[in-house]
Amino acid sequence: MLSTKAQSLAKQLFARSREERLEEVTRLAKLRDSKSDRLLIELVEHRDVSLREWILDSLWEFGSLDAARKAARIGIRAKNNFVRDIAVQMLGQVGTLQDAAALIQVLQTDKDWVVRCSAASSLGDLRTKGGESALALSVAKDRYWTVRAWATNAIVRTHDKKHEPLLLERIKKEPEPAVLPSLYDAMIELGHDEFAEKLIDLLFVSDYWYMVYLRTCVVLEGLYIDAGKPLPARAIQGLRKVIKYDVGMAAKWSARDLLKKAGIMVRVPAKKST
Repeated sequence: MLSTKAQSLAKQLFARSREERLEEVTRLAKLRDSKSDRLLIELVEHRDVSLREWILDSLWEFGSLDAARKAARIGIRAKNNFVRDIAVQMLGQVGTLQDAAALIQVLQTDKDWVVRCSAASSLGDLRTKGGESALALSVAKDRYWTVRAWATNAIVRTHDKKHEPLLLERIKKEPEPAVLPSLYDAMIELGHDEFAEKLIDLLFVSDYWYMVYLRTCVVLEGLYIDAGKPLPARAIQGLRKVIKYDVGMAAKWSARDLLKKAGIMVRVPAKKST
């Protein structure tokens, strides 16, 4: 139950246009005083989802660290998955080690795979032993492939070679090829450069679904373009092949854009009409 002051503030906010409402929430967050913080934090439990999202975003970007942390700890318990997702992401940035337990709970039990992905990323940021154990379990057993990929990305940020056996086992057993780019990237991060060739190999298989190529392009961009290194000739050859595959325009555009960033202009064939 909201306090009288919080209800009054909510009433004032909803008497305004959406744009004015957002401006006022942002203004209150920027004040960083105890009164404004207390009211905004209380309104994280308001029934209106958009208001709750705006408050979390504003406190995250403009508010005090303490206010953002308190708001996120409330938001992570919300029934709405969008609110939970923002709160989970926030705790990766403003949370403390004591928030790891709540994030582990989300990673292990939340029904929304997007929220579980965010929980994996936030646990990677907090870097606790319990969080690492939970991430390892998700890498091996989460039912949704995207969560397994995100958990892989998160666990490797520890740069701890003790995770190598798990990653190698998953490379052998992983049923979804779209997770392989993350697994290969993890091994490269741990010093096994030979997995760069295995990553490039994915580009030469013509019957994968488009997400395999999209994720491979993302990893290649990080390994080479973002690092200021030239794309290997074999990667360029593979990307050219992807553009010719019948795998959907998203994969073709991703390959084209990566080649463009490497200074290579390639035309994507127009989609065939049916």
